[in-house]
Amino acid sequence: MRPIWSILSMALFLALAPVALASTTWYVNGKTGSDNNDCKSPTTACKTIRHAISLASSGDSVSAAAATYTENLTIGISLKVMGASAATTGLEHQERS
Repeated sequence: MRPIWSILSMALFLALAPVALASTTWYVNGKTGSDNNDCKSPTTACKTIRHAISLASSGDSVSAAAATYTENLTIGISLKVMGASAATTGLEHQERS
């Protein structure tokens, strides 16, 4: 009976391993995006980085298109945030009063 449990355990591990290792890239376009989009492609991008972060899980990436984003962000997970380039993508800091 023990070999059956070993085989079942290994099968379960192999079935779930690719899911656990998968990550998602969330797309943001401050000019043409919408936070009503699914944010899973450049053509269905979010409007705000904040919204993309709210959809993300640890290990995911957020790809921001060229634009200026004026947002207050809190990132509480392991997340890669990438912009188009330093010359074309900016994140302006807003002071809280």
